[in-house]
Amino acid sequence: LSVVHSIRWRLALLTMLVTVAALGASFVVIEHKVATDARERLRERAFVELESAAVVFEVTRKLREGATLDPTAGPALLREGTGTRPVSLYDGNAMWASVQLPREDRRLTVRLAATPIDEQRSSTRAAFGLAALGGLAVALVLASIAAVSMSRRLRHASVTARSIAEGASTRIRDPGRDEIAVLSAAVDDMADALLERLQAEVAFSADVAHELRTPVTGLVSAAELLGDGLPADPVRSQVAR
Repeated sequence: LSVVHSIRWRLALLTMLVTVAALGASFVVIEHKVATDARERLRERAFVELESAAVVFEVTRKLREGATLDPTAGPALLREGTGTRPVSLYDGNAMWASVQLPREDRRLTVRLAATPIDEQRSSTRAAFGLAALGGLAVALVLASIAAVSMSRRLRHASVTARSIAEGASTRIRDPGRDEIAVLSAAVDDMADALLERLQAEVAFSADVAHELRTPVTGLVSAAELLGDGLPADPVRSQVAR
């Protein structure tokens, strides 16, 4: 069989495709979870930095690095917050946190770069890539082992079936319990049934030959008693046939 039509390689390819699909779905779920956790940790850190910057400004009237009182700083949605409750917003590139300063008509805003999220994603992708390669290798080995065993049993059944067709009395005798074993048992049963039918036909032919031998012998003897001539010769010829 060619490689394209071999069950061994088809099973291995199918296992690889299923493994790749499962790994892809797992990667999407895990990366989303990791990114969400990293974003929430960065949000908590932004709130801590915002609270610290607010305390420092209230005491020293100075701004910490990364903090600003610019009313246009940050995304527009961030500036829509009201009250003294701090708000945050992640714009894909940075985490913003803002709060209305007490007793002042100004908002304090801090910005944290999304570097931790990107680093976490890169680390997750690298680790998952290595794990995926290992998983694919293991899946390929296991699929190859299973496929080789299945292919060997099918080849044995095919060779045995050809031997049976040529008149051999061998049988497949597959010890398994799967579909291949069921098919092999069906082939063995068919061969046994055909052998029984053939033996019955041989016995019938032998009985017919035995029953015909005596009258044919008598007919030959009677034809020999006929004299020579035109009527006797055709009779002896047909009796000889």
